[in-house]
Amino acid sequence: MEIHHAMILSAWQRLTHAHGVPEAVGSLYAPVRESWIVYAAWPLAVVALAIVVIRRRDV
Repeated sequence: MEIHHAMILSAWQRLTHAHGVPEAVGSLYAPVRESWIVYAAWPLAVVALAIVVIRRRDV
């Protein structure tokens, strides 16, 4: 997976077909499956980071 495919904007553009039909887009954007994984992974990563930061701050 390319780093560009892990960004939320790229995932959103792929899922909304903002740049044409999936066949015309090619490898410019992440596949649909990777786009949904990005949407699941980003919130989980943010929550995990917030928990770690808050626990360290209270020490």
